Amino acid sequence: LRELQIKKGMDKEQVLLVIGEPTKKQVLPDGREEWLYKADIAGTLRWYYHWGNLRFQNGVLSDIEVQRAKIYK
Repeated sequence: LRELQIKKGMDKEQVLLVIGEPTKKQVLPDGREEWLYKADIAGTLRWYYHWGNLRFQNGVLSDIEVQRAKIYK
């Protein structure tokens, strides 16, 4: 938490403290919970990613998929 990073094995509360509420939550057919993060409708990007999917199994972060934002001069 001190490094402001998320890592596999963190619980949901720890993830929420670091990156906040997801844009959407859903339960996958295999029972895992998926949290989706993406830029808002107005086009504002979060500073750490363009979009991302986090998957939790038994309340623990088990998979991370992100695309970092590209910044152009």
